[in-house]
Amino acid sequence: MQKTRFGISAQAYAGLAFLSGIISPIITLVMTGAALIVEENDWLKRMVLKAFTFVLFMGVAETVLGDLSLIRVGKSSFEVSAAGGLVAGIIDALNGLLSYVDSGFNAEKVKGFFGLLGSIVGVLKVIFLIIFAKKAFAGQYVKLPVVDGVIEKNAQ
Repeated sequence: MQKTRFGISAQAYAGLAFLSGIISPIITLVMTGAALIVEENDWLKRMVLKAFTFVLFMGVAETVLGDLSLIRVGKSSFEVSAAGGLVAGIIDALNGLLSYVDSGFNAEKVKGFFGLLGSIVGVLKVIFLIIFAKKAFAGQYVKLPVVDGVIEKNAQ
């Protein structure tokens, strides 16, 4: 079992990098950066990169869906507005579609749906991070198809 310069095994460090994503993506970022700068273990570098990439991707998905659940609905069921950015563009498109829909459409249901999707993504993120951490603690290789291709292409 190879030790890192931080005094713990490479498997433990990789497992903790995955588990840190449950607490905060910033901790995962710091652990990833430290391992990439200080460590020479290629397996560890690949694992922490996968941990950070997964946490980042799931965090963005959870945030976007969570933002959609915070949409304010006006007095009319067709007056939907959002703070700005991506969410505002999606809501503008939704408003355009709503103009052709029966007036019985309930925008609160749309908000609830996206809130539910955001919650599901959050739960899946935690479940997968625990599974990935368990594999990393055992010294197994975590497979993330798209991420593996990018890492293998650029890792040297």
